[in-house]
Amino acid sequence: MHEKELLASLIAEELEIPTPEPALVKITDDFIQSLKGADKQRIEQLNTRTVFGSKYYETYSDFPLFLKASQAKYINPETIFAFDVLIRNFDRRKIKPNLMIDGTDYICIDHEHSLEVNKPFSSYRIETDWSGFTNANSCHLFYDYLKNKKTTDFAEFKEIFRTFNTRGLENIRSTLISNNLETEELDTTLNYLESVLSQKERFYQLLNILVSQ
Repeated sequence: MHEKELLASLIAEELEIPTPEPALVKITDDFIQSLKGADKQRIEQLNTRTVFGSKYYETYSDFPLFLKASQAKYINPETIFAFDVLIRNFDRRKIKPNLMIDGTDYICIDHEHSLEVNKPFSSYRIETDWSGFTNANSCHLFYDYLKNKKTTDFAEFKEIFRTFNTRGLENIRSTLISNNLETEELDTTLNYLESVLSQKERFYQLLNILVSQ
């Protein structure tokens, strides 16, 4: 999962979406011995001693349920929603926002369940493969807000995405190899992203269809 978390962080950076600075952390035996109970057991069961980590932001807290998207002027719900659709991140929900704020800025966190892709973008069906974003019981954090807006054009995202490419993402390969981590899913993920880039209008159509359902 390291490559997916790292890739998601790099993609967010390319799209100018605040996300914690990523890191690969080597777990030492001394650190493991300092743990107790379930934490120690979980670490001992890992098949690698190199894990994904990120910078800690002390002044941020979870996006509160009572806060409306329209009240947080420093957040762009359209861009966050489009980013999550792009990386197929179904895990930013009202009960688990994975979005932290400090009153003047925000950061998107926890993308380990994203980029579960195994085929080109055109092979995914809008009716079924993206339904998690609009499902009443588990819809995206900003789905209701975007659905109820008079106009949602994703203009800011489109402008940033206009110059997006995957060349910078290739750097992750050498990082994974140097840390003895697997790279077998990297090419599949990059191919998926390339297929989205080659069909931008279809992707924008997908965004519009999702927020109109």
